[in-house]
Amino acid sequence: DLGIGFEDGWSSTTLTLAGLVTGAGELYLHQYSDVTLTNDNNSFTGGTYLSSGSALHVATDHALGPGPLSFGYSGGTVYFGSAAPVVGGLFARENDYGSLKLAMNDAVLTVNQSTDGMFLGEVRADNLANPTHNDSIRLVKNGAGSLLLAQGGLYYYNAPVEATLPGSPQVSLQINQGTVELGRNFYIEN
Repeated sequence: DLGIGFEDGWSSTTLTLAGLVTGAGELYLHQYSDVTLTNDNNSFTGGTYLSSGSALHVATDHALGPGPLSFGYSGGTVYFGSAAPVVGGLFARENDYGSLKLAMNDAVLTVNQSTDGMFLGEVRADNLANPTHNDSIRLVKNGAGSLLLAQGGLYYYNAPVEATLPGSPQVSLQINQGTVELGRNFYIEN
Protein backbone atom coordinates (compact mmCIF):
# COMPACT_ATOMS: atom_id res chain seq x y z
CA ASP A 1 0.00 0.00 0.00
CA LEU A 2 1.17 3.52 -0.78
CA GLY A 3 -0.40 6.25 1.34
CA ILE A 4 0.07 9.84 0.19
CA GLY A 5 -0.66 12.97 2.16
CA PHE A 6 -1.11 13.98 5.76
CA GLU A 7 -3.86 12.23 7.69
CA ASP A 8 -4.70 15.38 9.64
CA GLY A 9 -4.90 17.57 6.53
CA TRP A 10 -2.42 20.15 7.86
CA SER A 11 -0.85 20.66 4.49
CA SER A 12 -1.25 19.57 0.92
CA THR A 13 0.99 17.08 -0.83
CA THR A 14 1.63 17.12 -4.59
CA LEU A 15 3.23 14.14 -6.30
CA THR A 16 3.62 12.87 -9.87
CA LEU A 17 4.10 9.13 -10.38
CA ALA A 18 5.53 8.86 -13.90
CA GLY A 19 7.17 5.45 -13.43
CA LEU A 20 5.50 2.08 -13.53
CA VAL A 21 3.26 1.33 -10.51
CA THR A 22 2.87 -2.42 -9.92
CA GLY A 23 1.87 -4.85 -7.17
CA ALA A 24 -1.20 -5.86 -5.20
CA GLY A 25 -1.33 -2.82 -2.91
CA GLU A 26 -3.67 0.18 -2.89
CA LEU A 27 -2.86 3.80 -3.71
CA TYR A 28 -4.43 5.78 -0.84
CA LEU A 29 -4.81 9.57 -1.12
CA HIS A 30 -5.24 11.27 2.25
CA GLN A 31 -6.94 14.65 2.64
CA TYR A 32 -5.71 17.40 0.34
CA SER A 33 -3.34 15.14 -1.61
CA ASP A 34 -2.79 16.00 -5.26
CA VAL A 35 -1.41 13.09 -7.29
CA THR A 36 -0.79 12.63 -11.01
CA LEU A 37 -0.49 9.19 -12.63
CA THR A 38 1.03 9.23 -16.12
CA ASN A 39 2.13 5.67 -16.98
CA ASP A 40 -0.33 3.89 -19.29
CA ASN A 41 1.14 0.49 -18.31
CA ASN A 42 0.41 0.67 -14.57
CA SER A 43 -0.71 -2.73 -13.31
CA PHE A 44 -1.25 -2.33 -9.54
CA THR A 45 -4.38 -4.27 -8.59
CA GLY A 46 -5.24 -2.96 -5.11
CA GLY A 47 -7.07 0.04 -6.52
CA THR A 48 -7.08 3.74 -5.67
CA TYR A 49 -8.81 5.34 -2.68
CA LEU A 50 -9.55 9.07 -2.44
CA SER A 51 -10.50 10.82 0.78
CA SER A 52 -11.84 14.32 1.40
CA GLY A 53 -10.31 17.10 -0.67
CA SER A 54 -7.93 14.83 -2.56
CA ALA A 55 -7.32 15.22 -6.30
CA LEU A 56 -6.11 12.57 -8.71
CA HIS A 57 -5.01 13.49 -12.24
CA VAL A 58 -5.06 10.50 -14.61
CA ALA A 59 -3.12 11.38 -17.74
CA THR A 60 -3.53 8.16 -19.75
CA ASP A 61 -6.26 5.58 -20.35
CA HIS A 62 -4.84 2.80 -18.12
CA ALA A 63 -2.87 4.82 -15.54
CA LEU A 64 -5.18 3.59 -12.74
CA GLY A 65 -4.28 -0.05 -13.39
CA PRO A 66 -7.02 -2.72 -13.23
CA GLY A 67 -7.98 -2.05 -9.59
CA PRO A 68 -11.14 -0.28 -8.38
CA LEU A 69 -11.59 3.42 -7.72
CA SER A 70 -13.02 4.10 -4.25
CA PHE A 71 -14.19 7.20 -2.39
CA GLY A 72 -14.46 7.78 1.36
CA TYR A 73 -14.60 10.57 3.93
CA SER A 74 -16.57 12.87 1.61
CA GLY A 75 -14.59 11.72 -1.42
CA GLY A 76 -12.29 13.51 -3.82
CA THR A 77 -12.01 14.43 -7.49
CA VAL A 78 -10.51 12.48 -10.37
CA TYR A 79 -9.47 14.46 -13.46
CA PHE A 80 -9.19 12.28 -16.55
CA GLY A 81 -6.92 13.74 -19.23
CA SER A 82 -7.38 11.10 -21.93
CA ALA A 83 -10.25 10.29 -24.27
CA ALA A 84 -10.91 6.68 -23.16
CA PRO A 85 -10.00 6.17 -19.49
CA VAL A 86 -10.64 2.79 -17.84
CA VAL A 87 -11.32 2.09 -14.15
CA GLY A 88 -11.61 -1.30 -12.45
CA GLY A 89 -14.92 -0.58 -10.73
CA LEU A 90 -16.47 2.23 -8.66
CA PHE A 91 -17.07 2.11 -4.91
CA ALA A 92 -18.23 4.56 -2.26
CA ARG A 93 -19.75 4.34 1.16
CA GLU A 94 -23.26 5.61 1.78
CA ASN A 95 -22.40 9.31 2.21
CA ASP A 96 -19.12 9.61 0.30
CA TYR A 97 -19.46 11.66 -2.86
CA GLY A 98 -16.85 11.60 -5.65
CA SER A 99 -16.34 13.59 -8.83
CA LEU A 100 -15.11 12.13 -12.11
CA LYS A 101 -14.22 14.90 -14.56
CA LEU A 102 -13.57 14.17 -18.22
CA ALA A 103 -11.32 16.62 -20.05
CA MET A 104 -12.12 15.69 -23.63
CA ASN A 105 -15.07 16.87 -25.73
CA ASP A 106 -15.59 13.32 -26.95
CA ALA A 107 -14.80 10.94 -24.05
CA VAL A 108 -15.69 7.38 -23.08
CA LEU A 109 -15.20 6.30 -19.45
CA THR A 110 -15.19 2.50 -19.11
CA VAL A 111 -15.97 0.93 -15.72
CA ASN A 112 -14.99 -2.74 -15.39
CA GLN A 113 -17.24 -3.62 -12.44
CA SER A 114 -16.46 -7.25 -11.50
CA THR A 115 -18.16 -7.09 -8.06
CA ASP A 116 -21.17 -5.18 -6.80
CA GLY A 117 -20.50 -1.51 -6.04
CA MET A 118 -22.11 1.85 -5.45
CA PHE A 119 -21.13 5.31 -6.68
CA LEU A 120 -22.40 8.63 -5.38
CA GLY A 121 -21.21 11.55 -7.44
CA GLU A 122 -20.87 13.16 -10.77
CA VAL A 123 -19.40 12.03 -14.07
CA ARG A 124 -19.06 15.12 -16.19
CA ALA A 125 -17.20 16.97 -18.90
CA ASP A 126 -16.35 20.56 -18.04
CA ASN A 127 -16.28 23.68 -20.18
CA LEU A 128 -16.67 22.19 -23.59
CA ALA A 129 -14.10 23.74 -25.95
CA ASN A 130 -15.02 24.23 -29.61
CA PRO A 131 -18.23 22.18 -29.45
CA THR A 132 -19.63 20.30 -32.42
CA HIS A 133 -22.78 18.23 -32.87
CA ASN A 134 -20.60 15.09 -32.72
CA ASP A 135 -19.34 15.67 -29.17
CA SER A 136 -20.37 13.11 -26.60
CA ILE A 137 -19.52 11.62 -23.25
CA ARG A 138 -20.36 8.02 -22.54
CA LEU A 139 -20.18 5.87 -19.43
CA VAL A 140 -19.62 2.21 -20.40
CA LYS A 141 -20.26 -0.50 -17.81
CA ASN A 142 -18.51 -3.87 -18.26
CA GLY A 143 -18.22 -6.81 -15.85
CA ALA A 144 -20.66 -9.10 -14.07
CA GLY A 145 -20.95 -6.94 -10.94
CA SER A 146 -23.89 -4.66 -10.32
CA LEU A 147 -23.29 -0.89 -10.19
CA LEU A 148 -25.66 1.36 -8.26
CA LEU A 149 -25.42 4.99 -9.38
CA ALA A 150 -27.11 6.24 -6.23
CA GLN A 151 -26.96 10.02 -6.59
CA GLY A 152 -25.28 12.67 -8.70
CA GLY A 153 -25.31 12.62 -12.46
CA LEU A 154 -23.77 12.08 -15.88
CA TYR A 155 -23.68 15.36 -17.80
CA TYR A 156 -21.86 18.26 -19.46
CA TYR A 157 -21.09 21.19 -17.19
CA ASN A 158 -21.09 24.71 -18.66
CA ALA A 159 -21.67 23.41 -22.16
CA PRO A 160 -22.47 26.35 -24.43
CA VAL A 161 -25.70 26.38 -26.36
CA GLU A 162 -24.85 27.18 -29.96
CA ALA A 163 -27.71 28.05 -32.26
CA THR A 164 -25.50 27.29 -35.27
CA LEU A 165 -24.83 23.65 -34.29
CA PRO A 166 -27.09 21.01 -35.87
CA GLY A 167 -27.36 19.25 -32.49
CA SER A 168 -26.16 19.44 -28.94
CA PRO A 169 -23.50 17.41 -27.12
CA GLN A 170 -24.73 13.91 -26.29
CA VAL A 171 -24.55 12.03 -22.99
CA SER A 172 -25.11 8.28 -22.81
CA LEU A 173 -24.87 5.17 -20.65
CA GLN A 174 -23.87 1.87 -22.29
CA ILE A 175 -24.37 -1.36 -20.31
CA ASN A 176 -22.41 -4.26 -21.83
CA GLN A 177 -22.55 -6.69 -18.89
CA GLY A 178 -24.13 -6.95 -15.47
CA THR A 179 -26.60 -4.44 -14.09
CA VAL A 180 -26.67 -0.68 -13.61
CA GLU A 181 -29.23 0.59 -11.13
CA LEU A 182 -30.08 4.28 -11.23
CA GLY A 183 -30.98 5.76 -7.87
CA ARG A 184 -33.78 8.28 -7.78
CA ASN A 185 -31.22 11.05 -7.17
CA PHE A 186 -28.99 10.22 -10.17
CA TYR A 187 -29.70 11.87 -13.51
CA ILE A 188 -28.40 11.63 -17.06
CA GLU A 189 -28.64 14.91 -18.92
CA ASN A 190 -27.59 16.24 -22.32
